[in-house]
Amino acid sequence: MTFRKLTCLLAILAMNVSHADIRLGQTSDLSGKNKAMGVAFRAGANAYFKWTNANGGVRGNKITLISLDDKSDQELGFKNAITLLEEHKVDAFFGIGGDNITYAVAPIADARNILNFAPDSGLPYWEQSETNQTMVMTRSGYKQEIDKMFNTMSHGIPATLKGRAIFVAFDGGYASMDLLPTTKSKSGADIPDPAGYIAKIVAEYGAKLYPLDLRGKNGVEDAVKLINQTINVTRDIEDRLVPNIIYISDIEKTLQLNDQLKKSLSYTPPYQFMLSSVNIGRINGGKNDSVSITYTCPGLMDYGNLKGSIARAWSATTPPSQTPNNGDMCRYMQGFIAAHWFVEAYKVAGNVSPSSFKQAMPTVVSNDISNRVMRFTKDDGRFYLVYADTGFVK
Repeated sequence: MTFRKLTCLLAILAMNVSHADIRLGQTSDLSGKNKAMGVAFRAGANAYFKWTNANGGVRGNKITLISLDDKSDQELGFKNAITLLEEHKVDAFFGIGGDNITYAVAPIADARNILNFAPDSGLPYWEQSETNQTMVMTRSGYKQEIDKMFNTMSHGIPATLKGRAIFVAFDGGYASMDLLPTTKSKSGADIPDPAGYIAKIVAEYGAKLYPLDLRGKNGVEDAVKLINQTINVTRDIEDRLVPNIIYISDIEKTLQLNDQLKKSLSYTPPYQFMLSSVNIGRINGGKNDSVSITYTCPGLMDYGNLKGSIARAWSATTPPSQTPNNGDMCRYMQGFIAAHWFVEAYKVAGNVSPSSFKQAMPTVVSNDISNRVMRFTKDDGRFYLVYADTGFVK
């Protein structure tokens, strides 16, 4: 066979070689109490992956995201992770949903040395893990979110929060209402304690945390009594109200509690609401609405700061007129950006091994997000953009 014929044959064979999909596995809440967040995160990620695939894939490979529903149940999440590995043969985990599910899946990823990219958890898993060689976080943690909100609420002087009462309602369904220590589940995975972790953060500001349980029949009424017994009014040196803080993740319960508090207080409310991971479609800048809220998102929510490939993808997949109504927009954008960073890191790494991704991520600079810096610290292993602002619930 002549060299020319051999070259032609190799070219024909190359044209007939099909690239294997990059198969990513996700277990998340798609039908349970936190389904709004899980569905929105998945939708955002799939929107970016779909755009990537339509534009040639990444290194010629198509990306497939296989999502299983765990209903926020840790045992089911643990089983789903095994199913994704053994039956669906996924190459990596992506967007594992929730603190308790992250705690169940992380040891599996470590034991099998499989990349665990963008788990949606604000807790510091690595503080309680002997290894953690496989996790790459792409969202801010609770500490970063709370620091950002506290700084916003205190007008840049966090010291004014010393002595404040911080009321936290873990209304997402966490069992740990009494600041219990971490325990083990049936699967052997840690059961996280978000209440205890947030209490430590609050203590750093010299404030005190008071847990609110709004789940019972008289939950709101009991909360009003506790708040009235505890809050006090203080103003800073510029005569601005220094708020006590009520931290609730559910907008509807926030409105209920605010209505009851307004009836029981005859003076300027000495409290300010905080919301994490809010539905941006419910917040605006008007002054005639029910309650002022300082809110945060563990990913970017300022669409005007997108540029480059991620801006092109956003324009192509998310019509601006639909943006505020796209479910939980914070989580949608979080999933969208996580997918973008996965694609960019894969371009650098060339594979999905945890070590290659960990080396690649610091080089995935924020060129596609103007006026922002992608944060990374070796201590907490998070790449993140955290956003906070103050607005009024529609």
